[in-house]
Amino acid sequence: METHIMIKYTRMYCLFLMVISTILCIYTIDIECDTWYNILTIRESYNHVNGALLSPVVFKSQLYYFDERTIVDRDLNVLKRKKKIRVFNSPKMIVSSILVMDDYLYIMDQLKDTLEMPEEDLSIIDTFKDFIGDYRNYHIRKTSLKKKLKCSDKEITILVQAGIIISEGPYLWFRIPNLGKVTQICKKAKASLLRIIRKKRFQEIMQMELEAKNIPSSPFDTLFHIRDLIGRDVLGKKDTTSGVVIFLK
Repeated sequence: METHIMIKYTRMYCLFLMVISTILCIYTIDIECDTWYNILTIRESYNHVNGALLSPVVFKSQLYYFDERTIVDRDLNVLKRKKKIRVFNSPKMIVSSILVMDDYLYIMDQLKDTLEMPEEDLSIIDTFKDFIGDYRNYHIRKTSLKKKLKCSDKEITILVQAGIIISEGPYLWFRIPNLGKVTQICKKAKASLLRIIRKKRFQEIMQMELEAKNIPSSPFDTLFHIRDLIGRDVLGKKDTTSGVVIFLK
C-alpha cells in the first residue's frame, strides 16, 4: 500500500515540475531563446533583397538547420503564446511558414494602401488585426470567423482578395500575402543547388564552396536555401576535418 502511495505522489511531483518548467519557459524566453534569435537571423536575409516585394517569411525547415526539431517546435509554441510570431500552415503547404508578429501586422497595414477599395471596406482589415493576435489556430470555419469579427460575407471576400485568408475545404486558412513569390524562388534555387551537387563525384560538396555559388534566380544568399533544404531533409551535412560537407540524401 505504501509503495502505491509513493508512486502516486512521485508521479504528481514529476507532473508539478513539468508544469513549473513550462511556465518558467514561457515567461523567460526572449532574445536568449536560440530559436527566436535564429528567426531574426534568417529574417535579416530580406534586408538585402532589393526591389522585391516579399513578405519576410521564415520557413520552419530553416530553423531545423540550427537545432533539434523537438526543441524548435517547443520554442515556437512558446513564442506563439507570447505573440512574438505567427505560424501558418495549410493542406497545400509542404512546410510551415513563420512571420514575426510585428511584420505580419505591418504587412496588413501596407495592404490597405495598395488595395483599390473604399476606405470603409478596408476597415475589416483592422478588425481582423485585433482578432488574429489572440487566435493561434491555422484555420477557422467561415461561420466562426464571421461571428468573431461581426462581419458580412462581403467583408470575408475582401480578406480573401487581400490574400489574408484562403478557402480550402470546409475551412478558411490564414495565409501570408505574397508567400507564393518566396516559394517559387526557393523552388528554383533548390533545382540549381541539386544540379551543382549531383555533378560532384560523390554527390557532396564543402559547405563553404556551395555557399560561394551564385544562384541567378534568387535574390537571397545561398545559405538561405541551404538551411531550407537541410531542414527539409533534401540535403544532409556532416563535420569533417576539412569543414562541413553538404551531401545529397
